[in-house]
Order: sequence, then C-alpha cells, then structure tokens
Amino acid sequence: MANNLDLRKITIIDHTLVQHEIDAWVVGDSGFAYHLALLDDGTQSEDYYTVTHLATGTQTIPALLETSDQAIQFIEAIVPLGDWKRPMKVLQNDKGLGKKVSQAFRDTLRAESEARNA
Repeated sequence: MANNLDLRKITIIDHTLVQHEIDAWVVGDSGFAYHLALLDDGTQSEDYYTVTHLATGTQTIPALLETSDQAIQFIEAIVPLGDWKRPMKVLQNDKGLGKKVSQAFRDTLRAESEARNA
C-alpha cells in the first residue's frame, strides 16, 4: 500500500468546521490520506503529520505523528478494520470501531518507539 501514494489536493475540515484545501498523500484506495498537520492559525506544520478520512475530510486521530512512515503504518493498521468509504454516520454506528482505531494508533506509536530503542 505504501508504494501506492498519490500527492493531490484534498479538502479537510478543521476543529472549527472550516474547510481547507491542502496537499496530501492519498494512500491507494484505502480511503485515507496523510498530510502535514493543520495548525490553529490555518497554516500547516512543518514537523508533524496527521491522517484524514477522505469521505468526510475529518482527522482520524487527535494526536500528531512525527513521520510519514508512522502515518502510513497507522493507515495500514486501520484499513482492515472497516469499509472506510462509507459515510461517517454509518461508521459512527459501529460502536467498537473507535476503540480499535485508538488501539491501532497506540500500537503504531509503540512500534516506532521500540524500533528507535532497538
């Protein structure tokens, strides 16, 4: 999946529900893209990445990732958890999905930390 990256403009929605068009790397047909995080002032970070659900334009995680590799690993971990092209209302009805996504995020950070310390 990581070999199938497409840099293009996507629309994201920030925490104040304002839409922004930004450059992002769309990861194959996963339903996700990763990009430099959007800061509160509407500019993009130069240091941190986040992952966005393409069907809704919303971030999938509240925290930031330090590398693009982490973003790809996180996307690869959550793709098998559901059909991400479905509308957000349908995804929100899957009560266990949020917990699984949170666990995948923690596992991604843990794997990166263990790799650094090895």
